[in-house]
Amino acid sequence: MRSPLRVLIADDHPVVRAGLPGMLAGQPDFVRGDGRPAAVVDPVVTQGDDIMHLTGAIPAMPVLSLTRSLPFYCDQLGFTLVHCADGFAIVRRDAVEIHLWEANDQTWRSRTGTPPVVSGAETFLAGTASCRVAVEAVDELYASLDSAGILHPHAPLATRPWGAREFGVLDPDRNLITFFERVS
Repeated sequence: MRSPLRVLIADDHPVVRAGLPGMLAGQPDFVRGDGRPAAVVDPVVTQGDDIMHLTGAIPAMPVLSLTRSLPFYCDQLGFTLVHCADGFAIVRRDAVEIHLWEANDQTWRSRTGTPPVVSGAETFLAGTASCRVAVEAVDELYASLDSAGILHPHAPLATRPWGAREFGVLDPDRNLITFFERVS
């Protein structure tokens, strides 16, 4: 018999705290360490940072060719190449890091009887990603990129109802990068 997997879920967001018990209520295989149903969620009071907190996210964009994509990210968007090897690259600008990985596997075209995604680097994955990058001075960034001809034709600079002023850019494979600034 396998040992039970122990998981601690810690979140102070009211939606998570209210929704988690309901989500776990129909899962009889999930039990707490004290034998009570997993749907019984006790509040945790902490002092300081003694529970793990998420601190960031790094988008990973599938591209057909690093040779083609790196000049776009570095020369047009102003990122700096910090790593490149074996079909994988990391670019960074200020506090933002983006990972690029080559999706250049053409074998899916001749495979039969298998799922379409086998290697995870199939060419049809390139151009299917998007990410949002928080910036300061979004209007100035927009002005500097406008002349480069890389703006998304259907994502112009605009203030959105969700409290962001934003615009979109398409990389050479048509991955969407949305630059935004929070507004009140």
